[in-house]
Amino acid sequence: MKRNTLLFSFSPISGLHCKKEPECCANCKELIASISECGVCLEPLDRGITSCQTCGNLVCTSCAARLLKCPFCRITIDYSWQRNVALERIFTKLELPCRNFRFGCKVYLPKAKRDKHEDKCKFRQLKCPMHACPWTNSVLHLSEHLNQVHHLHLLKGNGVNIEISNFKTKVSESETKVHKYVILMNCYSQYFICKLCLYKKVLTMSFVQISNSSPFHFGVFVNIASNFKSMKGIVPIHYACPELHISCDALVTPWKSQDNCVKIYLNIRYMNAPIRFM
Repeated sequence: MKRNTLLFSFSPISGLHCKKEPECCANCKELIASISECGVCLEPLDRGITSCQTCGNLVCTSCAARLLKCPFCRITIDYSWQRNVALERIFTKLELPCRNFRFGCKVYLPKAKRDKHEDKCKFRQLKCPMHACPWTNSVLHLSEHLNQVHHLHLLKGNGVNIEISNFKTKVSESETKVHKYVILMNCYSQYFICKLCLYKKVLTMSFVQISNSSPFHFGVFVNIASNFKSMKGIVPIHYACPELHISCDALVTPWKSQDNCVKIYLNIRYMNAPIRFM
């Protein structure tokens, strides 16, 4: 027995409409288009649905938490707002568009698969990780923006070697001069930015994940070595990662006549992956 299947395609307004002729399935076209997105933020209604008991209009739970009155009938929400569990169950089964459909993504998936796709969607929007830069665009254009505006080059791969030559001289200069190093890395379909700063005889390191997936999945395995001393450690990556401060006195060679080179190896790994320094 052949099963009937509803097929939907991309719409720049609602993000969803039926692929069949309108006269063949007017019901599904009107119904899905009317309930596919929040009436306030226009995002897909797949992460909690609330409805007004007075007018029946739908908004997402995040918008409902900020509203004092229904934006459609102006009734006080305390008396009319209610979570719509029935529609939430329906939405978990429907193949709805990726929330980046307005930016060009045309993928349709059920909720269980759509969340994973959106974390790695190439059309997802990212803010520039550089301080005070207002740029926001698709992840596809991030590398080009950082290269042209901030003169940063994207490194593909989860490992990078950094060599700071004349380290002893730069430590002496750090009393009045700041030495900065910024590295942009692309691995595991995510983007990471590593910042190193040498100032006041302290080497400061910070690692930030600038993508949209969970911030606790990754960590940086750090190996710092000089011809005098070496040290290793693991730094978890967060969206707002605390800075790692290392005293340069532990890395500077004690011999006055000899300058030294410090090598830093950074390796981004899943936190549950085996620890290995190279």
